[in-house]
Amino acid sequence: MTILIIDAYNVIRNISELAHKEKESLEHGRDALITYLADWRRKGSFNGRIAAVFDGQDTIISNMPLKKSGIDIVFSRTDEKADGRIIKMVRSDKNPKSSVVVTNDIELQNNCKKYGAAVKPVSFLTTQRQNILSHISITD
Repeated sequence: MTILIIDAYNVIRNISELAHKEKESLEHGRDALITYLADWRRKGSFNGRIAAVFDGQDTIISNMPLKKSGIDIVFSRTDEKADGRIIKMVRSDKNPKSSVVVTNDIELQNNCKKYGAAVKPVSFLTTQRQNILSHISITD
C-alpha cells in the first residue's frame, strides 16, 4: 500500500490558504492541513495511507489525537526534526518504493530518494486538488 508522507510545516508554508491559518496559530495551521488533506483524499482517487509529519514536542503529542479525519498525525520527538523522522519512516519501510514524500525541501527530497522513496513537490497537492475541483464544477 502506498503511503503519502507529508512534510507538514513545509506544506503549510507553501499553500497560501494554510499559511494564512498558521499565522493565527500553529494549531490552526495543523488543523487546516489535516482538513485540506482529508478533502484532497475524498475528492481524488488516492486510497492509500496519508501521514502528516510535524516537528513536535512532548506537550503537543499528549494533546492531539494521532489520527484525525483518516490522516495519521506524526510528531517528531523533541530532540529530532520532522525531516529526520520522515527519513526514518522511509528507511524503515519494508518497501520504501511505496513511500511518496511531499515537500519542497530539496535536501529532504534527495535523502528520501536515496532510500528509494518517490518525492513530489507541494504543487502535487494543489494541482491535483485544482484538477479535481475543476472537474467537479464542469460536470455539476
